[in-house]
Amino acid sequence: MQPKKIDPVEELRSKAVFLLKPYARKISVFGSFARGEGSEAGDIDLLVELKPPSQRPALGLKWFRLEYELGRLMGKKSI
Repeated sequence: MQPKKIDPVEELRSKAVFLLKPYARKISVFGSFARGEGSEAGDIDLLVELKPPSQRPALGLKWFRLEYELGRLMGKKSI
């Protein structure tokens, strides 16, 4: 029995949801990575629709930390 192949787009989405759930209403992956044409050196394009400020914790400079953590989880420098 072969191990189940993991869809890289779904893996990214799952990791993004894990990190951004308190802040995001919707997370979409687009661009070359979403089409399966991404390279190791390429970036990952995410569209994050934030919840209204009254429905989420304040972001401020935390956004940069979240971007860094997501890149680290995906092994990328640029998200």
